[in-house]
Amino acid sequence: TKRPDLHDTGTEKLLNNGDEFRNPVYTAMGVFITSYARQVTINAAQSNYSVFAYADTDSVHLLTLNTPNNMRVADELGCWKHEHDFDYAMFWRAKVYMERIMNGERAGEYETHVAGMPHTVQRMLRFQDFESGRIFHGKLAPRHVPGGIVLVDGTFTLK
Repeated sequence: TKRPDLHDTGTEKLLNNGDEFRNPVYTAMGVFITSYARQVTINAAQSNYSVFAYADTDSVHLLTLNTPNNMRVADELGCWKHEHDFDYAMFWRAKVYMERIMNGERAGEYETHVAGMPHTVQRMLRFQDFESGRIFHGKLAPRHVPGGIVLVDGTFTLK
């Protein structure tokens, strides 16, 4: 664990209190749950191969408005969540995608998810902005200064 300490320069530093050890709760249970979730995800993708676009931990993105095969899709615990219908999308990699919503109040709007990128920057993205190595401004990063921490403007690189 770490504890805060005021450094000679007036900035706050975190000092290590030493190593802390404890027994794992139950490793086998974690392995089982992870394996089972992976099997469920892979089976869902294979059962819906022709319409399967992307799945996250708890949501699914399909190229159809029909009910998928062998999947429980609902807005409740233990089910896949159907975020929205889209007519145009790009799935860059895990946790990075953009879709144009095709119905409801938000029809025509873009839904963008980029893990680690601030929402203020995500809202300005267009499909053509997705380019490996591209740098975006607007990510605030904490910096230690005398008396505390301030947020300074930084960048986010798309990988």
